[in-house]
Amino acid sequence: MMYHFPLINRLLSFNRLTKRHTDFLYVFLKGGIYIIEISLCMIVKDEEKVLKRCLQNIQNVVDEIIIADTGSSDNTKQIAVNLLIKFMT
Repeated sequence: MMYHFPLINRLLSFNRLTKRHTDFLYVFLKGGIYIIEISLCMIVKDEEKVLKRCLQNIQNVVDEIIIADTGSSDNTKQIAVNLLIKFMT
């Protein structure tokens, strides 16, 4: 895909060469072009049944995932840690 902005074309070419994720959100403002990063923060409690599936489905869409646990008594923390997610209690 080619854009009319040389900077975006260079970024996409670099990403293809390095096999990095190429789905960036671009914001075009008067001062220039900015790449937006998206963070997901989930507040959870006792979600071991659905957490792994949820995180695996969203991992490639967001740049950062933060889990804030409100006192789970199941394996919620271990699931998040195994997926290398930032975890807060």
